[in-house]
Amino acid sequence: MIALPRIILKKGKEKPLLRGHPWVFSGAVAKAESNISPGEAGEVYSWEGHFLGRGHLNPYSQIVFRLLTRRKESLDPSFFEERLLLANGLREREFSKKTNGYRVINGEGDFLPGLIVDRYGETLVLQCLTAGMDRTKDLFLDLLIKHFNPKSIYERSDVHTRKEEGLPEARGLLYGGEIIDPVEIEEYGCRFRVDVKEGQKTGFYLDQRENRFSLREVSHGKKVLDCFCYSGGFSVHAGLGGAKEIILIDSSEEALERVKDHFALNHLGRIPPSDQRRCL
Repeated sequence: MIALPRIILKKGKEKPLLRGHPWVFSGAVAKAESNISPGEAGEVYSWEGHFLGRGHLNPYSQIVFRLLTRRKESLDPSFFEERLLLANGLREREFSKKTNGYRVINGEGDFLPGLIVDRYGETLVLQCLTAGMDRTKDLFLDLLIKHFNPKSIYERSDVHTRKEEGLPEARGLLYGGEIIDPVEIEEYGCRFRVDVKEGQKTGFYLDQRENRFSLREVSHGKKVLDCFCYSGGFSVHAGLGGAKEIILIDSSEEALERVKDHFALNHLGRIPPSDQRRCL
């Protein structure tokens, strides 16, 4: 096994890692035993010489170490493939009957810090937020093609946090056919069209799925105010749940146009053109 560069922590600074925290901040580091390039795989040790884990290093970031594993195992393609399959297996069991739009990989939550992969039907959206994951982007691209057979993979690494990792923002098609129209997904019987190229986040607030459905269950006969509504996900659920009146407010005219599209797509009637904020 190839020897990896090491960082040594100051005395007592191993405690957050031992308690489960996946990061090491630069102020906790006593020394590095060799020169380290941003995103390089490496190991972290306590001041007393105890091995604590392997992960990605970045000497220019405030977060100098991001944990991948607490074992001395090879960080080869099979390691990352296993993590990807485990993450997606959990999602398929949970979401396959609810939606075809979900987060496949959720960074530290799936022990892949700095990596986001969202699925919108047959389109995947990838974000590499750290130097370590930016180095492995081509590997994950191959794995996603192999296991998902997507029509397209689009990168949305256009976030300011990449600057803290010494990386430029990046956006564009990585694989497959050019995405011309919004990508349609279904969620608990609702239909949405997602702008993966220009929309907020990676195009849709996937993490609010259960909250949207919960609103649907309590909306019958109610008046609903949807502030900062974006593309109207909550209001569509409320409308299908029988809300008698829905008022939507957002500063973006483009988002409000998407709301109108979503109401029509889900047969909820037309938004009066005189007031794009109000849906009856």
